[in-house]
Formats: sequence, C-alpha cells, structure tokens
Amino acid sequence: MNRKKISAVTIAIFSALAACSSPAAPDIGAIQTQAAQQIFATLTAQAPTVPPAATPAQTLAPKVEPTRAAPPTVTPQPTSSLPSAFKKFTSDVQVSIDGAFIVLKSNGVPNHKSPYFDRADPRYEAYNGTNPRFRAAANTIREQNLELRIPLNPRKADAPSRTLGGPIGMALNGVAIFNQYAAGNQPLTDEINGFDQYNGHPQQEGMYHYHVEPLYLTKNFGKDALVGFLLDGFPLYGPVENGKTLTSADLDAFHGHAHATADYPQGIFHYHTTADAPYINGNNYYGNPGRWVGAPGGQGQPPQGQPQPKDSPPPRP
Repeated sequence: MNRKKISAVTIAIFSALAACSSPAAPDIGAIQTQAAQQIFATLTAQAPTVPPAATPAQTLAPKVEPTRAAPPTVTPQPTSSLPSAFKKFTSDVQVSIDGAFIVLKSNGVPNHKSPYFDRADPRYEAYNGTNPRFRAAANTIREQNLELRIPLNPRKADAPSRTLGGPIGMALNGVAIFNQYAAGNQPLTDEINGFDQYNGHPQQEGMYHYHVEPLYLTKNFGKDALVGFLLDGFPLYGPVENGKTLTSADLDAFHGHAHATADYPQGIFHYHTTADAPYINGNNYYGNPGRWVGAPGGQGQPPQGQPQPKDSPPPRP
C-alpha cells in the first residue's frame, strides 16, 4: 500500500475516534460502522482502475465443404442424321442408320396389284397395260428378306464397279431394282414382254423387281419424282426433268448427271430412268456400292477395278 493510501486510512481512523470521544457521542456500534464505511470508501477511491483482461480473439476454423467428385467431362460426339430424301420411302420399308451405312429392309412385295399374285389373292389384277405382246411368266410373287446397305455419304468411285445380277437398288416402295439385263446378261428384248402393267415381274425365286421405270411410283408421285436409290447411295429419278423427257443421250455413261434437285438443293449426282437402254443405269455404279443381303442368289460387294467409263461431272458438295 503506498503512502497516500496509508494517510487516508489514518485520517479515517482518527475521525472515527474523535467521534467516539465526543460527550454527546452516539451509539458506539453505529460509529464503528460509519468509520468502516469511510475507510472502505477511501480505499476504493484510491485503488487504481485495472482494465479487464482482454479476451483473446477466437479464431474460427475454416468451414470445410464435403468433397464431391467432379462431374465427368463430356465431349460432344458427332451425330449422323437421316437425309430427308429417305423419308420418302413408304411404310413398306424400314429405314435406319448403321455407322456409315443406311440400311433399307423390306419383304420385296409391291404395294400395288399385279397378275403375278396368285389368282385367289386380293392383290391379283389381270394385265391391263399397253403392251400387246404381254406374256405372263410362270413365276409368282413371294415375300423376301431383302436388306440393302448403302453409303450414308456417297462419293464418286476412283475405280467404278460393274452392276451384277440381283438387286442394284431399291425403289421407294421396297421393290428391288435390277440392271438392264435378263438372266445370263442377255438383253431385255424378250423379257420385257413379261413386265406387268407397272413394269415389274418376279424372278424364279419370286423376287419381284423393276428393270425399267417403276410406273406405279411415277404415276403417283410424278414423272420427275425421286423413285429410289441404287446401291452406291445415289438417288434415282423418273424420266422427266425440267419438263423434258430425257433419253440416254442426255445422260453420261453411268446414266445420270450432277446438279441440284428438289431433294438435294445443293446438288448431287443422280440417275434417271429412260425409255431406252440402259433404262436405269449404265454398266457401272457411279459411286462405291454397298451390298445387299438376304435374297436368294444374292451378291456381296461387287468387284472393283473395271474399265473406267466416260467420266461425268463430280457431284456438288
């Protein structure tokens, strides 16, 4: 205790004693209580003010979020879409994409009547065409398991492939398209008299097919309309273009040419049917052919490296 505090305490004590010595002194207990209060007050007034100890700042631990696995990075993959022209196939044909190929499946049976159906079949219709030499063959139409795989993105072949016997394409109604030859690579001179009123007939295994213009399709969709595709993926149109009926002299050695069409406004090579030989295409495909399967006597990939025919303008992109 310092000197100032001692002096204050001493003064308080003497003041209390003086009060006790007074002749008219009040009660001793009250005086003692008063003296104690003065001493406490003096000590309290002189005591240094000690600031409260500073509370150390509380450091909060950082909030830890639960660990989550980062989502995998997805790289967009290119997708192939079906060209709009293939939507013109009738419901008789199943059309799909398998990698670099468009797959066409049908039972090969025409969606029109014919004298080549059994007479008891409601699809039977006696010949009523314009060929006075018509002579029905003994064959009848039978269902097939026809599948064509044609390029999704057709390109001109470096070395053309010859067309072989059997389907070289498919019409929009699922009927097979054959080349310009009868059996044994013979001209159609005699066989053409067996074509029904829609220009088709069945071969020995019952596969109905067209060698020439499919009259049922051009009658219903127009002489200038798309009527099918060949195995190389290029389209086949009817015999009329821009109001003109074409002949083989208007076309190249493949029986086609390249320019814009209603279905391909940016331009593409395409075949045409004509009334004169070779009717649908020349001896070779313009592009690299796909293949057909599921038909009796069917062919696989045609041989490559046949002699190059007269060139034609390249298709526009």
